[in-house]
Amino acid sequence: MNIIIFGTMGAGKDTVAKLFEAIASGIVGHEFYRGKLGGNIRAEVDSVADETVNKRELYQKYGEAMRNIFGKDHWNKQVLDEFYGVELIRQQANESISFVIADGRQMHELEFWKDKGFVAVGVTAPPEIRIHRLKARDGIDQSAHLSHITEERVMECFEHCDYLLDNSGSVEDLVDSVVFMIY
Repeated sequence: MNIIIFGTMGAGKDTVAKLFEAIASGIVGHEFYRGKLGGNIRAEVDSVADETVNKRELYQKYGEAMRNIFGKDHWNKQVLDEFYGVELIRQQANESISFVIADGRQMHELEFWKDKGFVAVGVTAPPEIRIHRLKARDGIDQSAHLSHITEERVMECFEHCDYLLDNSGSVEDLVDSVVFMIY
């Protein structure tokens, strides 16, 4: 099973990806490879921006600018090319592999990956929980970015996801939800 996870900042997308990989690897017994739609955005911005700027804002602006120049699926295609390379290596070694993308946010991403057979998973959590998580993770208040267009767009994706997981409870609750999704 290949999955793409959608969620707003601090909802727990990476946590769900890690749980999925840990639980599913014991069941199906093969490897997982995690791709990030924002991975190349971060790498390219980080290579030129210093620590005096708000990188989250730069990531968002740069990602949108490149989509405007090269087309809406620019970042999707980069990750797809990466997956093809990994899959080719695994096939040559006669190993099974599943792919996980933990940072879906926009409808065109959902459509692109569902067209490739990926299962779309939405992860939700209330704003107050997400703000607390972001502050604990990043050490700064990120609440100003909760209203960015990509944060609003991800909400549209939830109604088209194959599964919707509520991450406002305990880790055990989230594990139960992931197990249910896998079975």
